Amino acid sequence: MNSEQVCFYNAVAYSIIFIYYLLKNKVSLGLAIWGIFTVSAWCTFIFIQQPMYSTTIHYSKQQLSAYLYLLLVIYLFISPLFQIKPLSKNSIIITHYGFIRKYMIFTIIFQTLSILVDLTALKDVLSLNQQNITTYKDFSYEETTNIPAYSIPILAQVKGWVLTPLSSFNIALALLMYFCWNKDRKIIQFFTITTILDSLINVLIAVSRGQTFFLIVYCAIILFLLYHNISQKQKKILSIIAISMAIIIIPFMLVISLGRFGKFDFSFFLYKYFGEAMNNFNGLLFYDIKGHTGGNAYIFSYINNLLGVAPFETTLEKWEYIEKATKGVSGQFFYTFVGGFIIEFGKIATLFIAIISNIYLRRIIRPCSQQGIGYYILITFISLFFIKGVFLFSLQDRDAFLTIITLIFIWHYFKLKKAANIYHN
Repeated sequence: MNSEQVCFYNAVAYSIIFIYYLLKNKVSLGLAIWGIFTVSAWCTFIFIQQPMYSTTIHYSKQQLSAYLYLLLVIYLFISPLFQIKPLSKNSIIITHYGFIRKYMIFTIIFQTLSILVDLTALKDVLSLNQQNITTYKDFSYEETTNIPAYSIPILAQVKGWVLTPLSSFNIALALLMYFCWNKDRKIIQFFTITTILDSLINVLIAVSRGQTFFLIVYCAIILFLLYHNISQKQKKILSIIAISMAIIIIPFMLVISLGRFGKFDFSFFLYKYFGEAMNNFNGLLFYDIKGHTGGNAYIFSYINNLLGVAPFETTLEKWEYIEKATKGVSGQFFYTFVGGFIIEFGKIATLFIAIISNIYLRRIIRPCSQQGIGYYILITFISLFFIKGVFLFSLQDRDAFLTIITLIFIWHYFKLKKAANIYHN
């Protein structure tokens, strides 16, 4: 089979699994995430047929065995999520509200300061046109950060150690409290508004289409989980907000894309972004990798840095280290989250990780009338990891380390116990 046939059958395989679970279990969290991978598979099929494909670094012969391996591992990771439906009304039990209230107040203060400081930069970004968007984005790549809030020492520390690494948790917590808790409504409303605004402003200032996409899909996934807890009035308000945000974000993202690629290359790069990860996994990684990093490139990189034994310091040095450790695989491309695991631990270990993950997730994801906040946060975290995993392995560097530590704390701190002091709504 030629590459087009291989990619076509790969996309069909994802589609068949999608249709099977749609008919079997109807809409579920796993189906939504699998749907994103299905879209990516079809984009790969279209991407390799583009006239410009043969001139790019991504050009390679696509083979069937790599896609079979990728399909199997992704299925092992995601299949437990096919049983997760929208959470029933009042099924999430909110405990330790005193701690949550103090955390929301703390976060409101610093998110408000961050928003106020970043407003000028946001205004400048929204005024960009196709002529100067490329220059601004290239500058944002070269700088450590172009977000003004990081220029203020105290705010930079809070933003760097709390707001940024915990932004996904804050969004999940804000939407949960907004739709599922009736006390201290003013505090909760301010917390929700500042959390969403701060996250949105950050991705807009960074002129990052990828981060904007992740933010939108992540919020959509959370709203899906909380669907039965949202009143009809709130659903109407959400529709208005969604339309308003679309009016702002879609033209802005089009300006970024057209400014960087031009109208003739726009469709090519659209398929490239959504399709290159599977293409790269097959043609640039699976058959070429001859070694692995032992977890030092991504998962343990921050710990190694703290211990003073990190094999690299800059992003460029990380890519060079990956290429040396794997004996030829470049670290600068998208390979899906499965590719990240292979770079870290190799093909066989990755398969075992997928099997263990499948068993563990099936044990903790069980139908239950009541769950704690820890369960809810864990599900949202896993969802975000797989959403980003369509493109890359997201558990990297300091933010990933802080996120994992926080997830472990939340899981145990908010875990429901018989003797727990449960606060009913």
